[in-house]
Amino acid sequence: MKKIMIVVSLFVVLMIVEANLTTYRVYVPQLDVVERIEIEANNQTYDMDLEKHLEPFVEVLKEVKPVYSFWINEEPKLDDANDIYWFTMHMKAHGSMRSLIYQKNANYYIDQPYNGIYKINESQFQRLVECFQK
Repeated sequence: MKKIMIVVSLFVVLMIVEANLTTYRVYVPQLDVVERIEIEANNQTYDMDLEKHLEPFVEVLKEVKPVYSFWINEEPKLDDANDIYWFTMHMKAHGSMRSLIYQKNANYYIDQPYNGIYKINESQFQRLVECFQK
């Protein structure tokens, strides 16, 4: 009986902890609200070709798995980071959101300030980089 009470107690504690965790999801814009996406890479700034790249870009964002953490800094620590691409999604009526993708320590990430840091795989990273090409 004592073992059953311990197991039930542990189960209840785990359920409470799980209920209190907030899941953060990468922001994925609706196609019809995007006015333009500005790219900053290699000391250059230019706009994404939305007609060619918006749908594949959004499809990759939809694949990103949620995380249970977020960051509150405007600028991430990018020491030892490679292949850094900042992008700003300008919406028709909803302002804008600045984010970035980068490679660091053999891992790939999407960072959205005040939202989350999302780990992506190399294929997703390369597909995003293709969308960012002029």
